[in-house]
Formats: sequence, structure tokens, C-alpha cells
Amino acid sequence: WSNWHIHCPVDRQGVITALGVATAGVCLAAAVWSSQLAHATGMLFVHHGAPLPQAVAWCGSGWRYACLHGAVMEYVDQHFSGPLDRSVLSLCDQFTAEHHLNCLHGIGHAFVQQNDGDLSSLVPLCQGSKACLSGIYMEYTPPLPCDELAVHDQPYCRSSEQYYAIMGLW
Repeated sequence: WSNWHIHCPVDRQGVITALGVATAGVCLAAAVWSSQLAHATGMLFVHHGAPLPQAVAWCGSGWRYACLHGAVMEYVDQHFSGPLDRSVLSLCDQFTAEHHLNCLHGIGHAFVQQNDGDLSSLVPLCQGSKACLSGIYMEYTPPLPCDELAVHDQPYCRSSEQYYAIMGLW
């Protein structure tokens, strides 16, 4: 990956690294197409062979970490088969601080995508991690059936639903 270049007449030398192109694409898309394109960018990094730590580094913290979420989602899709269980959460242990929390959010997205089931069967997979739960709630089709959850999970579910609706993420 470090020596992979795309020849392009856009810059003075005629060479732009794949990372530069992806970064420019992410910056442009951030203003135009919301987090879906950022998810897709992270997914493409992993799909084309970047190790997860490298994809996470390339994604960085911009665009509310949506690129990082996509990289995690694609990595999980490639490396874990069948319905996911709690063990996949350990994938995020290799990251620190905000990358760790955003990896857990990406795992929440992956739980919804790869597991059949209702919200009440998905929420326990996060083991109480609000970062993971926010990924589940964001990925789940609204309206969220918060009333189906255990009483202690309902307030965060409802606040997440309101937040995502206000932010226009649904």
C-alpha cells in the first residue's frame, strides 16, 4: 500500500497517491453526500486489502468518524462469518481512546447488518457500550421500537432516536 500510486494529471508531478485521492474524495463528499460516502470510503480501503489499523489511520477522525465506521463494518464482514456475537467487540481493543469508541460504533452497525433479529436481541450484544449501542440505533430502521427493550435500555434508545432524527441521519 505505501508504494501504490495513481498517475493523474491533476498535480504538478502528475502523481497523486491513492490516499490523497481518497482524502480529496472524502472532503468533497462530506459537503455533498453525508456519512454514506464516508462509510463507503472506509469500506473500500479494507475491501482493497488495507489492514484495519491502516484503514483507520487513513480515515482519521474527520467526518464524525464515518469512514472509520465503514472500515470496521467491512473488516467484520470479511473476517467474521454468520451471526455475530459479543466476541467481535474485542476487535476494537487494538485501538485507543476515540478510535476505540468509534470502532465499537462500527461494530454496532455490523451487528444490525449481519444479525437477523429485532432490536431487543441486538442490544445485549453491546454489553452496555453506548458507543456500540449508538451504532445499532443509527443502523436500525426507524422508528426504533424502544418500548421492546429492557426498561434500563429505553432512555438511551429514545434519546438516540431523537438525535438521529434531528441530525437528519435517517
